[in-house]
Amino acid sequence: DMGYGTGLHPNAPYVAVKVPVFSFEKLHAVDTQFGPEMKSTGEVLGIAPNYHDALLKGLIGAGYTFKTPGPGSCCIFTVKDSDKPEFVDIAWKLKDMGYKLYGTSGTCAWLNKHMVPCNEVRNISGEAPNIVDLLQSGLVDYVFSTSAKGRDPRRDSVRLRRKAVELSIPCITAVDTAASLVDCLRSEHSLANIPLVDIATLYRGK
Repeated sequence: DMGYGTGLHPNAPYVAVKVPVFSFEKLHAVDTQFGPEMKSTGEVLGIAPNYHDALLKGLIGAGYTFKTPGPGSCCIFTVKDSDKPEFVDIAWKLKDMGYKLYGTSGTCAWLNKHMVPCNEVRNISGEAPNIVDLLQSGLVDYVFSTSAKGRDPRRDSVRLRRKAVELSIPCITAVDTAASLVDCLRSEHSLANIPLVDIATLYRGK
């Protein structure tokens, strides 16, 4: 009676992704693994014709550094048992891109069992050379850590994530974020070639 139509609104020509910003480098001894109790210090918005380009813009705006594998470049995996099956495909894609893979004992054994070549690295509490030495080598581009979460700064998993933050190494703590990140990396897009969107014209439909 009021003149409103029914049905779904037409699909928009762009995708928008909102990415939270956290100041972990200013918060010492705090676990960086995401949880429902965490509050961001800000947000950035990525807009692009497709999801992966929008996510790439959002992550770059939030301070993530994207790298392409160079000589000796590697990634570190240390994930909890429930996440291991989903990380097989993620690890394969990174291996296919040219990365050398390292993992703590349980994660390394799981990946090798599923035919993903992985090298074992001792945890922080292990004797040197261990995972800290690998982080400090300058060869690690990404850390994937979904291990035990907690406020105890003595835990190996917490210390690993803190060390990654101190060294400005991107540390991914969620499976879905890891999968999307790898897809972004495989798209070979960067700020140099990703299409720009003028948000001032979006409302006018131009």
